[in-house]
Amino acid sequence: PLLALRLLWPLLLTLLVAHGFWHPRFEWGEAQGFEPEQIARSLASGHGYSFDPEHRWLFQGPADTTYGPTAWEEPVYPLVLAGAFVVVPAPRAKLAIVWGQAALLLATAILLYNLGSRYFGQTTGMLASLLLVIQPHILHLALGTLSAAIATGFIVMLSATMILWSLERATLGSAASLGGVLGLA
Repeated sequence: PLLALRLLWPLLLTLLVAHGFWHPRFEWGEAQGFEPEQIARSLASGHGYSFDPEHRWLFQGPADTTYGPTAWEEPVYPLVLAGAFVVVPAPRAKLAIVWGQAALLLATAILLYNLGSRYFGQTTGMLASLLLVIQPHILHLALGTLSAAIATGFIVMLSATMILWSLERATLGSAASLGGVLGLA
């Protein structure tokens, strides 16, 4: 029975994350991206890494109607958002981004389950991954905002997995893989 549960656990986690899409608190069209979204929209419209005049709330003069350069956010996540705004048609871009964040949340939960099961027991892995996907704040970050927080959590879990894997299998390939993942972090 434990093996069957171990194989079905990722499916249960998937269903829990997917359930969030039908929760009345989360409306993908209303997902707020705040600064990363505004920078991504500027990038997608060809204005570079900047804020548009309407959303440039910092250092704005009374008659300022120009795009202003910014270093408010790290560059990677706004670039990913900009890619989604360019590739996916306008009304559905946020849906694609929210689905991507949900997939990263699910991947993070599965990595957490695998690490917890391997080093602390299957029950601990199941409990940790379950708590991750049912926590309201985490679901809000994944399904209600356009935030780098979910991607950051995924990179941290992937880094931990790769570090432990590299320690168990000290080869040139595992070291190169670890270097690539830590470079992303």
